[in-house]
Amino acid sequence: MPATYAFQAYDAALLIDGAVRQVQGNEVQGNVANKDALRAALMKADFKSLRGGFKFNANHYPIQDFYLVKVAKRPTASTRPRS
Repeated sequence: MPATYAFQAYDAALLIDGAVRQVQGNEVQGNVANKDALRAALMKADFKSLRGGFKFNANHYPIQDFYLVKVAKRPTASTRPRS
């Protein structure tokens, strides 16, 4: 399983790729200098995230699955190696 930063970076690349592809397919014909069109394309970008479902909320923060991993010592765990 990739580290958190690795899959977030991969998702960012997929998001940008999806947005640029949308801009290329609409009336601005790939002109990513059109910030409003690029921003709208980023909000609608459709890609398969490694983290599951992904979309943006109205406040531009992503709505996504979050996984919490907790490492804890069990009360019965032994630190001695087994023989």
